[in-house]
Amino acid sequence: MFRKGRKVTLGSLVIFLALLVVHKQQGVRTQDQWVFKPFRQLKETVIYKDASPMNISHNVTTMQLMYQRRDKLPGFKELLRLVQNRKPQVTLQINGTSIVEDGLFWSHDVEEEIFADDSDRDIDGEISFMQRSVIAGITDQYVGGKGSNYLVYLKDGTKLFARHRTKCLAIAEIATFHMSRLLGMNIVPTSILTLANPTVPQWNDPKVRLRLRSVGLHGDDHVTLSLWMNNFSENVSFPHILLRGDKKIHIQNAMLREMTSQEVAYLAQWTDLVLLDFITLHTDRVTRALRTLDGAIKDPWLLNVKVKNLIRKGRKLWLIDNEATATFSSKITPLTRDLLYHLRLLDSTCVFRRSTVERMLWLRYYGNASASLMTVILDAEPFIKADDIRNCKNDLPFVLDARIDIIFRHIVSCLHEAQVTFVNN
Repeated sequence: MFRKGRKVTLGSLVIFLALLVVHKQQGVRTQDQWVFKPFRQLKETVIYKDASPMNISHNVTTMQLMYQRRDKLPGFKELLRLVQNRKPQVTLQINGTSIVEDGLFWSHDVEEEIFADDSDRDIDGEISFMQRSVIAGITDQYVGGKGSNYLVYLKDGTKLFARHRTKCLAIAEIATFHMSRLLGMNIVPTSILTLANPTVPQWNDPKVRLRLRSVGLHGDDHVTLSLWMNNFSENVSFPHILLRGDKKIHIQNAMLREMTSQEVAYLAQWTDLVLLDFITLHTDRVTRALRTLDGAIKDPWLLNVKVKNLIRKGRKLWLIDNEATATFSSKITPLTRDLLYHLRLLDSTCVFRRSTVERMLWLRYYGNASASLMTVILDAEPFIKADDIRNCKNDLPFVLDARIDIIFRHIVSCLHEAQVTFVNN
C-alpha cells in the first residue's frame, strides 16, 4: 500500500488499519465455512435477538446468544476430557447397578436399558424403504389436525403417518428428525418429505391418485411421512423428580436412589428430550404442559398432566409432531414464557447421556452443526433444496450454534457442581 517516496498521510494509515481489522475478522472462520453461499452474507458477530432470552427479564446474562469460537468457550477442554474418559468413575449405584458415571453422565447400563427394545434399528434402511415404497391406500381415519393428518399404508401393511403442511413447517419436522439422528438420540420416528403429486413414484397407484384429490391434496402440497407407532400410549407425564423436592435431576437428589432401572431409563430419555427441544425451540410439547403445571398450585391433580406430542411404546419415548420449532422455521414465533420454560427445564437437568454430549461437541466444535445438518438433510431428502431451508430460516447457522453454546455453558456449570460434590463427600 505504501510505496517508496510517497508520503504517508493520516487518512491512508486509518484505511490500512481498517482493512487489517476486516481481514482479521474475515479469517476467524477459515475452518468452519458455511456450506451455502447465502449464509455467508450474514454478519459474523451478529447477536440473535428476534426470540432470544436476552430480551426477557430473567437471569440469563451468562447465556448470551452470541457466536463464540471453540477455544473461547469456558470449560470446553475440561468437558472434552471428561466425555472421552474411557475409564469412568461410578458416581451412583442402585442395588449394585451403575446409574451415573463421572458425576455427569448416565451409565452404560442405563443406555442398554433404553435401547433394549430397538438396538437393531436401521434408520438409513428405514428412510430408503419409505422413499422407494408405493403407497397402497389412504385411510378414512383422521389423526388430529382437523383433517390434515392421515394414516396411509403400504402394500406390505406398513402404516405411515402422513401430515399435510406448508413447506416451512414440513421442513422443520424433517430437520428435527435429522437433528436427533446427528445427536444419536433415537427418540424421533423416521420421517421423510414427499410431494402429493401423482408423478411421484410413491403415489403411482391409480386408486391413491383419486384419493389424493378427494382429500384435497394437490401436486405441490408438502406431505411428511413418519413411521406409525402401533400400540403406543399417549399417557406420558412429567417425571415426578421434576415436580417434587428440589425439582432437579442431579446426583445429590435422593429420589434417584428410589427409582427402578426402567424409571431411570425413562428419565435418561427425558434429558435427551430436554436438550433436543431446547435446540429446536419446540413450542408445543413440554412448554404447553408446563403452562398447565403452573396452575397445579391450586389444582394438585394437574401434576399428572399429559405431555402433548410425546408417546411411549414399551420402555421407549418417541417425540412426534415436531413442526413447531422456532429454530428451523421463522413461521413459529415463541412466546416469552416458552423461552423461560425451556431455560427452566434445561436448568433442571444435570445428568446427560455421554454419547449425546460427545456428539454435540463434535458437531459444534470439530465440525459445523448447521453445515452437518444441512448436508444430512439434502442427502436424504430429494424434495428439499438449499434455498428452501434458507428461505425458511436464513440465520439458522447462528441460531443453532448459539443454542448449543447455551447448553454447553449449562453442562460445564453442572460439571463444576458435581466436582464440588465429590470434594465435599
